[in-house]
Amino acid sequence: MTPLLALADRVEQAEGPSRELDAAVVAALNLRSFVRQDRHYISLARGEIWLSTWRIGKACVDTFEGEVPAFTESIDAAAMLVPEGFAFGCGCGTEEPNVEGWGWCGPDEGPYAFAATPALALCCAALRARAAIAMEVGK
Repeated sequence: MTPLLALADRVEQAEGPSRELDAAVVAALNLRSFVRQDRHYISLARGEIWLSTWRIGKACVDTFEGEVPAFTESIDAAAMLVPEGFAFGCGCGTEEPNVEGWGWCGPDEGPYAFAATPALALCCAALRARAAIAMEVGK
């Protein structure tokens, strides 16, 4: 299983929004374009991912500063993960047990992801779409 697919599975199993998962998405996709100052920070040193709400000194050379989008909480933020040219959708209400949200992302409708919230489901679907693209490129 690729790291993106493993992360998608973690997102799908989450019980609710998670800043740790948001940080993991930024790290996995190397989304340095989201870098801003004075909010949340991510450390990529030695593969560790952690968040703090205070300013990190310049001595942390393996750290980049950035406001991490709430991919697992906000549908708008999750939609930023949808690959260019792909369609997507999400909503509430499923027949799946312990699942309230559904989402999909692809060139056409599907495949679907089911999670605790629509934002989590869309985030999961977008990560799986990105993993599929990466696997195609790697062939």
